[in-house]
Amino acid sequence: MICLFLLLAVIAGCKGESYIKTEYIKGKVTWNGEAVAGADVTFHPKASEGVPASGITNAQGEFELYAVGGKPNGGAVAGDYIVTVTKKSNDTQEVPDPNSSGGVRIIGTSKLLTPKDYSEKKTSPVEATVKSGKNDPLVIDLKD
Repeated sequence: MICLFLLLAVIAGCKGESYIKTEYIKGKVTWNGEAVAGADVTFHPKASEGVPASGITNAQGEFELYAVGGKPNGGAVAGDYIVTVTKKSNDTQEVPDPNSSGGVRIIGTSKLLTPKDYSEKKTSPVEATVKSGKNDPLVIDLKD
């Protein structure tokens, strides 16, 4: 009987979902005024105990952020961030496999398509503050 009670207590505890408090934030990425589709946008917290958030731009360059451990409807924890924007090409090609007779292997290559400074936390010039409550959309215009 005690085992049944403990099992029910564990099951009941698992049903209550707990999320970190996040604030809804969205934005748009452009490069010299043109929308950037398919770019990874990451908010890196300046505070060591912060929680990163990220999103991917759509065809219009628009993104919504989702924090690790955050609500399913998105957002980022209130605080100050360094923002990185990265878009890469992912190409594959077949090359002869030296370990098999007549066989091939597929090699993947990746090329950075956005300016390098924006792709690294230590060099990105983009900073953002997420406030508690309503946040204005963030516009990030990449420059060469």
